Amino acid sequence: MMDKSTRQEATNMMLIAMRQVLTIQQYDALAGHLEKISDYEFEQLLAEMLSSEMGQKPVSPKEYTELVEKARKENHITSENSAMNSLSITYLDEVMNEEIWQDICRSRPSDYIHLKTKDDEALCDLWKRSSSVEPGRVPSDLFFTGNIPLHDCRIVVDERDLPDGMICQYRVVVFTDYRERIKESGETGALVAAIVMDVGKYTSFYPIIVQEGVDWICLGKCGQHGMPSALIKKYKQMVSMQDVANMVYAYMATWYGIQVALLHPTVQEIFRHPRMERVYDPEAAKKGKHKRITRYVKKHVINADEVRRAACGENRQFNRHTLIWYVIGHWRHYASGKKVFIQPYWKGALRHLKVDVDGREREIVLRKGEE
Repeated sequence: MMDKSTRQEATNMMLIAMRQVLTIQQYDALAGHLEKISDYEFEQLLAEMLSSEMGQKPVSPKEYTELVEKARKENHITSENSAMNSLSITYLDEVMNEEIWQDICRSRPSDYIHLKTKDDEALCDLWKRSSSVEPGRVPSDLFFTGNIPLHDCRIVVDERDLPDGMICQYRVVVFTDYRERIKESGETGALVAAIVMDVGKYTSFYPIIVQEGVDWICLGKCGQHGMPSALIKKYKQMVSMQDVANMVYAYMATWYGIQVALLHPTVQEIFRHPRMERVYDPEAAKKGKHKRITRYVKKHVINADEVRRAACGENRQFNRHTLIWYVIGHWRHYASGKKVFIQPYWKGALRHLKVDVDGREREIVLRKGEE
């Protein structure tokens, strides 16, 4: 006869495994049934499960994922009725948490992408209408083909036009060695990227996993940096794994739309004229002597109408005051103290038309006391 703690542990394992394929009502009914039956009946149920074909035959991660997906489909599981809504958010162990955080810290965002709700929808439309994956899933194909144009970007989506909408800000980091990780992972699944979010002065991150033969991305346990244990406990009480899954889907759907747009033969044009923006780099500041270190990133403000026109093959019209302008000569100052004079030049879409035009004359005057 099993003791109380052993039975409780076995019950928890069964319930956690079944949460993905049951509705909330079915899960509550199963939990109630397992609690009421006698120890003898519970042992008989456990023995039947272990002696079944599933219990005897080892199942690979890929086969397990496919079985879960099949069961969810047959049971008509949705994000609204899933028992995952009753599963509290789960966190990584300390060792794995630190490893992933170090992977994130090795990268820096190169681009900032700003969207409003309709712009976000336009980007997602580029792939959702033709996607063969199940609704509520984001394809994983770009990781396996190695076609990811943007490896580290910060995305800002302004959803304040929606009921209870807010500004969602997050960063998606694709690890530079993601292709090697996929090759080495076999069927176990490869950790290839992470969604990173600032939560006040702390950070949450959500690992992205892909598996050979599985057409969509998967979510690992959640990670954090700097969060006190009291706050983690609070989140476990407030946030369910279904909440996290919904958020990750929404964020990665936008990210995937951006990547598809950058690969699109005509839509990619909307990303070719970003503004350069100075940003504070706290990680670089920690390593250097200066308290405030800045760097430049490319800022893209995406417009839904431009996306849809470009997707239809229409040429984008840029509204410029002039197609060519003149940049005067100037001194470039380097951190080492070195100064280099940059020759004047023409700039703009029609700059090549000015090659044979008489050049402007500029007189550089060095005042007394200046070098």
